Amino acid sequence: MQIKRKKNALFPAFILFFTVFALPLHHYFIYKVRMTILEHLQTRAFARIDGAYLGILWTISFACYIMGLSQPVIGMIGTATALATPFFAARRLGKFRDEVLDGSITTHRCIIHTLYMFFYASILFAVAQYAYFEFIDDGFIVRQYTGMMSSPEAQELLKAYGLTVKQAMESIEQLADTTPIAIAVNIMGMNLVLGLLLTIPVNVMTRKNKK
Repeated sequence: MQIKRKKNALFPAFILFFTVFALPLHHYFIYKVRMTILEHLQTRAFARIDGAYLGILWTISFACYIMGLSQPVIGMIGTATALATPFFAARRLGKFRDEVLDGSITTHRCIIHTLYMFFYASILFAVAQYAYFEFIDDGFIVRQYTGMMSSPEAQELLKAYGLTVKQAMESIEQLADTTPIAIAVNIMGMNLVLGLLLTIPVNVMTRKNKK
């Protein structure tokens, strides 16, 4: 399949995310909760480091997914790595709590740290994905997906979900027409929303209030 990418990128989902969620949350925790500037800068600095680690974890998971298209065992490793995200985030937050805050952290700092951690991880992962689709992929994923559609297993799976091969091929063609920056930006938006959703469970796993 010859890939002709459209010049127009998809709507940048992260802009919508920041307009609707991130900016109001940032305003609330800075001006309503009244964290000091030093506390905010400290939390953001450590979240930046933890976000880098999380971004590397996602990049490894994505690399395993790509290799898993031809080596299913490696793909399973990638899936397990991705599913470890909330536990990894909780572990990094717990490390910040124990080593920097003497074992005690408030709900507000938990939330801010988690949001910033996913923000920085999403940026790093978006850069990695853009680099892959722009310079490395060269249509590999599209060719793999196209080849899968000819297998009886894939056709049975599509049938079970009420889809046809034609519909699946149309989706693959849309992917082929999508620019690398559009793919990276939209997945970045999804990761930011994921961070928002995981804030509460990560907070529950790691929060300790001062007595």
